[in-house]
This record gives sequence, structure tokens and C-alpha cells, in this order.
Amino acid sequence: MLINDTLHTTSPLRQRIRDYYRISESVAVDQILPIAEVNPRARSRAWERARKMVLQIRREQEGHGGVDALLNEYSLSTAEGVVLMCLAEALLRVPDKATQDELIRDKLSQGQWTPHLGNSESLFVNASAWGLLFTGNMVNYADKRKKEQFGLLKQTL
Repeated sequence: MLINDTLHTTSPLRQRIRDYYRISESVAVDQILPIAEVNPRARSRAWERARKMVLQIRREQEGHGGVDALLNEYSLSTAEGVVLMCLAEALLRVPDKATQDELIRDKLSQGQWTPHLGNSESLFVNASAWGLLFTGNMVNYADKRKKEQFGLLKQTL
């Protein structure tokens, strides 16, 4: 440092800033922590306010469908919900397009999508069910092994 002696100013605020310039972290935490404490009454008011906000948001979103309705239809207690979760997790980890296509083909062809048609009041969920059914049937038909089986069948006839 260029100046070894302490600097003093007539402004109390400026002097306080200078006093705290480059102090150790432990000293700063020791001085600030008591000020940051929230008393139990204020903490309980904050929790209650947050709880009311969450309940209000849930009430306002009832019947709107969307992703919540999709998660209700394809919950992890159903085989199709597990298939979709496994697919989503695997797609996050797979870098190349060819492997992603194989994963989609493998997972979507396993699901029984027909029972989910029309189960929900949500247009989004019903459209998703139709899309999954259609895609699952198409990838099942387009699978290379299925092509070979159909080719063998045609040859025998």
C-alpha cells in the first residue's frame, strides 16, 4: 500500500466505509450476522404469507391443465410414466442424434398409449396421448427388426 497511516475524514459515513475497507471475512460476518437475524414473529409471518400465496396459485391453476395435467395422467405409478421419465433422463445424457432416435424408438414403442386417450379434460394431455400413440406405432413399424420380420413374412408367402 502506498500510505501506511490510517485515513481520517470528517464525514462519518465515509469514515465507516474506510474502516471496513479490506477487512477479513470472519470479522465482516461477525458484525453483519446479528443484523441479518430475523425474529421468530417475522419468520412466522413470512411462512404464513408464502403458504397463502402457494395455496392461491394452486387454486387459480386448477382446471388449467398443462404440464400438471400431463404429470397426473402419466404419473410414475404407470408404466407409460416410467417410460417417459426414462426417455427424458436418457435424452439429457445422450449427445448424438442417432442414439437419441434409437432411444425414442425403443422407449415409445414399449408404451400402451391407447388407454390414455380421452382420460383427461385437458386438450394438451389428449393431444399428447394421440401423439404418443401415433409415434409409438410408427416407430414400432419402422424399426429395422420389424422390417426384417415383415420382409421374411413376404418371402414365405
